[in-house]
Amino acid sequence: DAPAAGTPARSGDLRKGLTADEVDAILGRPESINQRNEGTLKVSTSTYRRNGQTVTAEFVEGVLIRYTIQSQ
Repeated sequence: DAPAAGTPARSGDLRKGLTADEVDAILGRPESINQRNEGTLKVSTSTYRRNGQTVTAEFVEGVLIRYTIQSQ
């Protein structure tokens, strides 16, 4: 579930299986999105920057499969 309205979202709310829209609701709009095909699958990597952190999220067919969080 996405955080309630008015509740600050945290990168700690991320988990595998979220959709790209759910991740955007937690982290805001991505700074960049790179898309590629791997076989018949659409893979995208979104980069988010907030609160002194860079979050890189990888999606397959719009579903989060992996993410990393780095302090800036």
